[in-house]
Amino acid sequence: MNEGLPGETLRVSPRARIARDRRLGRAGGGDPFATAERLQVATCADWLAATVADRFGAAQSIRAIIAGSRGDGLTLDGRDGYRALDRPCRSKFAGGFLLYELYARAVGFAGRSAP
Repeated sequence: MNEGLPGETLRVSPRARIARDRRLGRAGGGDPFATAERLQVATCADWLAATVADRFGAAQSIRAIIAGSRGDGLTLDGRDGYRALDRPCRSKFAGGFLLYELYARAVGFAGRSAP
């Protein structure tokens, strides 16, 4: 099953999303992507259980975490970040894989050419 990416979620920054969720009282609830701490232990099983919009938001949030406070960490663009998580999570054996780790490993291979 190949789902498309929601265009409007591209416009919501991870910080704005977290702030909105806090205002609405949703931070820390059952959402595995609600906080940076929860996101760092979220798995492919969580990814597959989430909506496409929540998945894209999670990919954006992981990107913001990896970019760091100065924004100079190596990251993937929005669609590549989503795909770096979605493709491996589609495997039947991937349920326990950590999203944060999948993303970080994909960054290591992005835009690199062999010497």
